[in-house]
Amino acid sequence: MIEISGKLNRNTLIKQLESFILESDFAIKEYKNETDPIEYVVYDGVRKFYLNIILKTLSYGGWKDHPEIKRIQIGSIKDSIVYTTINKTFMLCGLVKCGDKQLLVVWNAYRFTNHKTNRSCYVTDEALEDAMRKGYVRYNDFDCEKWICDASHLGVLIRDYISFNYME
Repeated sequence: MIEISGKLNRNTLIKQLESFILESDFAIKEYKNETDPIEYVVYDGVRKFYLNIILKTLSYGGWKDHPEIKRIQIGSIKDSIVYTTINKTFMLCGLVKCGDKQLLVVWNAYRFTNHKTNRSCYVTDEALEDAMRKGYVRYNDFDCEKWICDASHLGVLIRDYISFNYME
């Protein structure tokens, strides 16, 4: 079972995300992190990506008898347009430390943002452990797609996520 730490405050989460991005060999060209979603323009040396991110701490799923299930909880996303183009996207993200690796879990924003009540985005220890071994996985559990990567595979995750959600 993957052990996770308690809830992190917003500033700590943002610092961890920025460290994750920089460790992945992306440069942060611009950012607005005062409000949600957090907006980043990142550059991999070839292409710029515009990322609108809702960032949460991964926590236990809420069931004492299922500690292998983790989640983030999402409220209604007000005043944000959720869309994806060739280089811009909206992501629901959870950060978690697994062993000596930091992992980023991304859920499909289109599935979880258009509702009036809180929703939970779930991930299993199995999916996290698979990502720890491989560096990047696209996983379907709880009847939902999710993307999970370590810092060295962030570029793969971003491109795959954009390709999956791309709208003309």
